[in-house]
Amino acid sequence: MKAVPCRDRPSRHALPLVLPALLAIGCAVAMFDADTPTPSVYTLVPTLGTALLLAFATRATFTGRLLAHPLLVSIGLISYGAYLWHQPLFAFAHHVHLGTPPPSLMLALML
Repeated sequence: MKAVPCRDRPSRHALPLVLPALLAIGCAVAMFDADTPTPSVYTLVPTLGTALLLAFATRATFTGRLLAHPLLVSIGLISYGAYLWHQPLFAFAHHVHLGTPPPSLMLALML
């Protein structure tokens, strides 16, 4: 019999913890707005939800299979690289303009 890697084994604890994780992330997306103070105790809601999701969304769960989809993995790889390049550029543009830069400049920096 072939040994199954630990992360691929279905856990009887996975599903009950993945659902609240998704709920916490969904509530933060739906309810947080520009008036929500950050960083604050409120930011623990999506942070803990994400931690639970990463810890318990294995390939044995629907959420784990969804997050492992090649299209979503590709988007994640591209978005993180784009963040690493663009965040310093955006921060510098805000610093130079002493406020919000014009949309045309932000679009140029994105390209």
